Amino acid sequence: MADNVGAAAAALGAEQTSTASTTQAQTQTAATTQTAATATQTPEWFSDLPPELKGVLESKGWNNPDGKASIIKNYADLERQYRSGDKMVLPKDENDADGWNNVYAKLGRPAKPEDYKPPQGADEATVKALAPELHKLGITQKQFEALAQIDLSRNQSAINAENQRIKTDQDTALAKLQSEWGPKYNENMEVNRRAMRNLGISVDDVNKMMAAGGAEKVLRLFNLAGAAAREDNAAGLGEAQLGFGMTPNRAKAELAARKNELISKARTGDKAAAAEYDRLLKISEGYSA
Repeated sequence: MADNVGAAAAALGAEQTSTASTTQAQTQTAATTQTAATATQTPEWFSDLPPELKGVLESKGWNNPDGKASIIKNYADLERQYRSGDKMVLPKDENDADGWNNVYAKLGRPAKPEDYKPPQGADEATVKALAPELHKLGITQKQFEALAQIDLSRNQSAINAENQRIKTDQDTALAKLQSEWGPKYNENMEVNRRAMRNLGISVDDVNKMMAAGGAEKVLRLFNLAGAAAREDNAAGLGEAQLGFGMTPNRAKAELAARKNELISKARTGDKAAAAEYDRLLKISEGYSA
């Protein structure tokens, strides 16, 4: 009986084992069938693409059944952005003339060099000369105006500095000559003015000469020219011919004003004072000096 039970149990166990094996085999077969079916329904649609493009799809996550839709959606979004007008295509390289022209136009460069509008105060000749180069460099109208203002400001600063230098130089020269010439300062300045008139030199000309060569040097030069003319006058040339020298009436007036001073200095041995007194006296009496 026990043996029969053992045999039955063994037979039952064998049957159960056989059933379990069969079930497992069926499950595996079904899974394989389902996988094959799935593969048939959703093939690798990008399988015929080159490897580099496959890599792009995989990196973007488009290598799935919904990948095509994602690609089309992204393309539509990109096209819409470019059509909106706020995007530009960058030039391919530095030799892409059309590409750069499109960029410059988008940024605000005038269509033609002559279309640049200079700000008030800018030199039109300079603008006209520089416009072709500015246009070639892609300078926009706004940038051009900013550059022009910088140049105007720089030029004005340079002009102001130069005017101040000239004024300081002239003030220093006049102060030095006034101290050196003393009472004869006005007379010497009149000599300078007569020298200018005789030589046909205007005040503007003298200002330019003083700005270039220094005020003191120019004033002394005209004074020497006037003194030389006086010597020529003393040698026989008439005052009317030269336009220089002192008239008798003026000599009398100056002698009256300085007589005591010059006599006092002459008595102390001042030879220059004595010579000046004699000169004024001779002129006042009608003699040239």
